[in-house]
Amino acid sequence: MLHSLKKWFGITLLCFGTSVNAQDELQNYALILKDNLPHLMKTIMKHKSELKLTQEQQQTFKKLKQTIPPKMHQGLHQAQTLEKAIAKDVLIDGATPQKLTQKLDELTSIKRQTTETMIGALNTIRSTLTPEQYQTVLNHYNQPNKRPD
Repeated sequence: MLHSLKKWFGITLLCFGTSVNAQDELQNYALILKDNLPHLMKTIMKHKSELKLTQEQQQTFKKLKQTIPPKMHQGLHQAQTLEKAIAKDVLIDGATPQKLTQKLDELTSIKRQTTETMIGALNTIRSTLTPEQYQTVLNHYNQPNKRPD
C-alpha cells in the first residue's frame, strides 16, 4: 500500500508538479481568493480611457505593474513549492505537525509577506485613484461575466 502511494505521488508530482510555464501554473494558485482580495490592475488597464487617468496616475500604475507581479509570483511560487514539499512529507513520510514546524512557519511567513505585498498594491491603487474612479473600477470588477481575469 505504501509503495503504491509513493508511486502515485511520484507520478502526480511528475504530471502536475512541474509546469512548462510556471506563470500558467500560478494563475490558479492564490493565497487569498480573487473574489476576496481582488486583482484590480487588469480592470484599471481595460477601462483606463473611461477612468480618464492622469499622467501621474498612469506612471504610478506603470511602476506597480513593473514591481508587484514579480514579487507576487516569486512569493506564490515559493509557497506552492513549499506546500508540495509538505504534502510529500505528510503523504509519503508520515510527517507530523511537530516535525513540520519549521516548514509550516516558513510557509506562513511567505504567505503573509506576499499577501502584505498585495494589500500594499491595493492601497496604492486606492490612494492613486479618485473616490469616483475607484468606485468605477470596483463596479467593473464586480461584474462577474465581464471580469478581465
